Amino acid sequence: MNLPNRALLAYRSMKFRYRLHLTRRKLLTLDDHQLKDLNISRADAVREGKKPFWKM
Repeated sequence: MNLPNRALLAYRSMKFRYRLHLTRRKLLTLDDHQLKDLNISRADAVREGKKPFWKM
């Protein structure tokens, strides 16, 4: 794999992880009604929302 392809892969990976990080943080802002609509408990939302960006 050449350097431009590796750079593109690294960029896409970081972009994906950043979006995952933002989505997880958004879970922490949802109220109980919204979490119920998503079928997610408050405890699950907090657990997921506090995960570091590098963990999947």
